[in-house]
Order: sequence, then C-alpha cells, then structure tokens
Amino acid sequence: MWRRFDCRNQSSPVTNETALGVNLSSLALPAGGLFPSRCTLETTNTSGGIDGWGWSEGKLIYVPPTLSFGGIVNTQAGDGNDQPFRGGYLNVLYIRFVLGAILKSQRPVPNSSADTRNLTAGLVISLPSGYTCAQVDVAPGNISVFGDDAPQGRGGLPSSRSPTSDGAWTLVNNDCMFELPPWVAIYAGSAFFLMVTVNHPATTLKMSDPENVWLMRMTSYGELDANQSQHGPAAPPPRPFRG
Repeated sequence: MWRRFDCRNQSSPVTNETALGVNLSSLALPAGGLFPSRCTLETTNTSGGIDGWGWSEGKLIYVPPTLSFGGIVNTQAGDGNDQPFRGGYLNVLYIRFVLGAILKSQRPVPNSSADTRNLTAGLVISLPSGYTCAQVDVAPGNISVFGDDAPQGRGGLPSSRSPTSDGAWTLVNNDCMFELPPWVAIYAGSAFFLMVTVNHPATTLKMSDPENVWLMRMTSYGELDANQSQHGPAAPPPRPFRG
C-alpha cells in the first residue's frame, strides 16, 4: 500500500529545509493483517530520482494478522490419512496454508534462562488435543491433488529432521513450532504445502467435536524493537484450518 503526493505546484519551492505536514485518514488497511509496523516516506526530485527517506515515529500500526487460507488436504485416495485409527502411529497428513501478513524476524533476544527461546518470529501449528506432532516435511510433488498444475504452489519449510540456517522446528506434544532465524521475512501471500506426520490419541474424536480442529498461530515483533520491548511478540488469536 502506498500513496504519492506531488508538491511541485506549491507556491514556494520545497527544499530539504521545508517542513511539510501530511494528514492521512480512512486508509484501507491490509486485509490479511499487519504486525506492528511504521509508515515510511520516500522523497524524489523533479527528475524522479530518490532524494531522501524517513519513517514515522510514535505508535505503530497493528492489524491482527490472519491466514488467507489454511486447510487439510485429503480429497483423493493416496493423498495422506491412510491410517486414521485411534492410537495409531505415524499417520501422514498434508496441509496447505497461505499467509495473509508478512512475517519477519529481528536479531535474537538474549536468553534469560535455558528454557527461553530467543528468536523473534515464527508460527505454531496446533493439532487437536491428544494428537502428537511427530515430524514435519515438505509435501512431495507426486500426490494426486496437484494433478497437472504448474507451478504446484507448494512452498516448503525446512524438515523437522534436519534444522538448517533457514529455521528450525520444535515438536512438543500436539504443537509443531517453527522459528525464523534472525533477519528473515516470509511475505504475505506465500503459500506452503507441508507433510505432517502425527500420532493419534487413544480415544476417537468425532468430526463434529469442537475440539477436533487444527489451529495456526503466527507471532512476530514486526518493527517493534524486540530487545527494548517489555512485552512478547504480537500473537493474534489462532486461526482454524478448514478441512
């Protein structure tokens, strides 16, 4: 989202010593949300070259981020969920989600204890209560749902089996938590297709059970300085996946 203002028709020339006031109102906010962010300003000269830039001070803009889409894929035989049995182990499910807001990290926050995670942005996929998140990988390119689509739109994240400099997963009970390394951004509209391996609970959850839902939560400080903030990163309410 950007706006352009032309000051060439002012009664007096605009220079680097000119103070200008701009009042913006009723702007359309990003539909997918926005982690804490500043407004930026770029000035150009009469030839179109960049003359300078700056950013807003004071309060930041925040719109609770959301998913543009999130769902479990199981439309054709062979596309996962081959072992949907209570107490079962290592059932493979495929999920697809599209981020509605940009997710970006900063430099790490120093740990205050061994149990404190020091990264500043990430996402959490929460399985229904009783499930265990066993493994996360990129979805293979040969499952039926892709058909002849090109490109397939299956952006991936690193495997939970082998952490890389691109980020790492932490799997705890029914939570699959991914943390971005410092100074990384995943832009709004990015689509991901993941293969999630789960262990089922010992008791069956009915499809109609309100607890039988997958959730995703995104967290980020945005442009709020994580090393100076007395609060944790912004964490809007988790968003349900559509099956």
